[in-house]
Amino acid sequence: MLKNSLLNDLSETKVHDIEAVSTSTEYLTWEEKRDCVLSDPKFGMFSMMQYTVQKFHSGSNYCSELFTPLCALPILVFVSQWLMFVSIAMYQYKLYKNGACPQTAPYESKILMFAVSMVYFVHSFFLWDDVVDRTHRRKTIPAVSAVVMLDTFQEFSFSLLVYVSNLLIVLVTEDVTDMLFNCLALEFVMSLDNEFERIYFRFHPEDAIDIYDNLFVHKDENSKLVQERMKSTRYCVCRYISWVPFKILTILFMALPFFCLVMMVVGTACK
Repeated sequence: MLKNSLLNDLSETKVHDIEAVSTSTEYLTWEEKRDCVLSDPKFGMFSMMQYTVQKFHSGSNYCSELFTPLCALPILVFVSQWLMFVSIAMYQYKLYKNGACPQTAPYESKILMFAVSMVYFVHSFFLWDDVVDRTHRRKTIPAVSAVVMLDTFQEFSFSLLVYVSNLLIVLVTEDVTDMLFNCLALEFVMSLDNEFERIYFRFHPEDAIDIYDNLFVHKDENSKLVQERMKSTRYCVCRYISWVPFKILTILFMALPFFCLVMMVVGTACK
C-alpha cells in the first residue's frame, strides 16, 4: 500500500507535464482534465459541495448527481475521514500502557518499526515535491474564497497528520500484524476524499470538463483575481488569518524527513 501510494503520487505529478505541453484546453482529453481537477489540492470536498449545489437540478437520472447536494455527500466524506482518524488514534492510545520508552518489543517489531520509518523517510521528500508541484500548476482553481483555502489546508494537513500518526501508532503497537494493518487503515482514510471525486467524475465526466474549462484559470489570471479580492476587507482578514497556519504547515512538511529519521533511530531503540 505504501508503494502504491508513492507510485500514485509520482503519477499524479505527470499532470503538470501534460498541462505544460498543451497551450490550449482543446488539446486535453476529458481524462486529462479530470486528472487535473483531481490533483488540484485547492479543489476538495468543500469546493465539490459548492459546485454541486450551484449546478443542482432535480431532473437528473443519476442518484449521485441528485443526492450529492441534497445530502451533502462531500461534507459527509470530510466528517467521516476525521471521525475514522480520531477513533483509530484514540483506540491505540487507550491500548498503550508501556510508557514513553519501554524497550520491551520483540526484535521483529523493532525491525518493522525501522523499516516503516525508512520508507516514510524516503517518501517524505516526494511528499514535499508533491506539495510544490500541486501548488504551482499552470491552470488551477482560483484561490479567491475561504472554501478554497479550507480545502487546501485540509488536503495537506490531513496527509501530514496521517504520516506522523502512522509512525506513532507503529511505535506504540505491539503486534506486527496490527502495526501493518493500522498503517493501511490510515492510508485508506487519507484517500477517501480523492476516491469520492474519482467515482463522481466517472459517472459525470462532463462535470470534470466544466470545472476545468470554466472554473480553473491560468496562474497569472489567478494572481490578478487574488489582487482584486484583496480590496475586500473580509477577504484580506481571511488571508492574513490563514497565513500563520499555512506557514506552520510548510515548516512541518520540511521537518517531516527529520522526524522520520529520528523515529528510525530513537523509535526503534525505544520500542
